[in-house]
Amino acid sequence: MKFELSRNPQFPMFSLFFQQIAQIRLPINVNCSRMSGSFEYDVIGVLAGDDLPLSTLYCFLQTSEYIIAADGAANRCLEAGILPDLIVGDLDSLREVPELREIPRRKIDDQNTTDADKLLASMQEFSGQRIAITGLEGDLPDHTLAAYASIFASQLRPEILFRRGVMYPLSGPTVRRVQTIRGNRVSLIPFTACQGVTVDGVEWPLTAARLAPGVSNSISNRAVADTIGVSIEAGDALLFIGRD
Repeated sequence: MKFELSRNPQFPMFSLFFQQIAQIRLPINVNCSRMSGSFEYDVIGVLAGDDLPLSTLYCFLQTSEYIIAADGAANRCLEAGILPDLIVGDLDSLREVPELREIPRRKIDDQNTTDADKLLASMQEFSGQRIAITGLEGDLPDHTLAAYASIFASQLRPEILFRRGVMYPLSGPTVRRVQTIRGNRVSLIPFTACQGVTVDGVEWPLTAARLAPGVSNSISNRAVADTIGVSIEAGDALLFIGRD
């Protein structure tokens, strides 16, 4: 169960100093309803990318039943006003403050894996539930690209939450329908060569198409229906639904 620092007065070590941080950095009346789409997750994993506004991070986290933070991402959760339920990683970027000392930790010292690898491994027990990852924005470019590779190498396909939309990792054979709003941006980016790609509900549909990195893709399409459908016979691709 998530713990909201700005709302729950029962945390015994919640200092006035951190109350002031929460009040200064996180608006009291955050309007999460302005964000289109349905954000209700069983588990959200958080990486430490710092370009995601704290107010947006708050909106994502407050809809999740369970929150896992990768190392320094716990600092971001603290700043947003909602504590994680579990912190994983080598913990070398974690602030040693009273609020975070009370959170269960899973120390993973393996330097051959990234924070994304460690986060996905810790989320594996939640396979079959609705899961998401956020905090890729603002990370180092190589770490961001590696995170996509880590997702496709894992057995999980978490939704990836950005401030401007949601990305869905898809691996064929698969069929996926996603609710959206007419006019929203729709892009399908092949991560590997993809065959039998069909996309409907968009201005420029595809039927049994072949997509491949550096050869062909479907960028900046537009939704013309309330849901869009994607089917892929083989290959890995990233479906992005923009939020204006």
